[in-house]
Amino acid sequence: TTTTTTTTTTTSTSTTTTTTTSTTAYKNGCNALNTTGLVACYSFDFGSTFDNGPNHLNGTLVGNVTTVSGHLNQALLFNSNASYFYTGGLVALGTSNQAFSFSFWMKPISVTGGTIVHISVGPNGYSNGATIWCVAFIGFNSSGKLIAQVYNSAPVAVTGPIINLNVWTHVVETYSTTNGVTLYINGTLFGSTGATSYTASGYTDYIHLAYYGTQGSPCAAGNINPGQFMGAIDEFRVYSRELTSLDVSALANQ
Repeated sequence: TTTTTTTTTTTSTSTTTTTTTSTTAYKNGCNALNTTGLVACYSFDFGSTFDNGPNHLNGTLVGNVTTVSGHLNQALLFNSNASYFYTGGLVALGTSNQAFSFSFWMKPISVTGGTIVHISVGPNGYSNGATIWCVAFIGFNSSGKLIAQVYNSAPVAVTGPIINLNVWTHVVETYSTTNGVTLYINGTLFGSTGATSYTASGYTDYIHLAYYGTQGSPCAAGNINPGQFMGAIDEFRVYSRELTSLDVSALANQ
């Protein structure tokens, strides 16, 4: 934002006018904090799908998606069937055993199933025309517990807690071959699978948030009850490294 202040001083012999302009940079959650290994960052402020990260992997909204008050500034609300966000160009996620992390805030209005983070080789959530590869990475099971998983011939998962409705909750899933899948809730370690491999697509991947795309329903879901996530998502980040506990704590206290 830019602020201009004009001051006029008059004496018996002269009039002096001084104009001062100051600029304050607009702040969103992508402006700072843990930028090492950052692949993409979506603040979703004002309903924007612009990637504030270094690669400018701008996203697309499908269906009835609205802007609501977020954890920080604004967030996206998904509350109707087949409403979702997607973006492509994610090379690291398509590489087997490549470390990665997802970080975001969510405010669910229902937890009886739903896909929050879905990875595939195509914008339809299923296929790139030559290959079918698609997996639900984060979502709810039918009991309302949060699931974070990775694909290794079949999904390998951490089963998290039941998430409170209508409350902002910070979620981080990290992966490395050494630690496997690790789930953090509100900055606190919840659980880990231990060492496991990640069998990736071998292609440049797409991420879908809140749904599995137009054709993603037959994809590998593991313990996730796939379908429409109902609620708001804010400050979504993708990293090409395993975040540390200190990184996660900083993001959760943003």
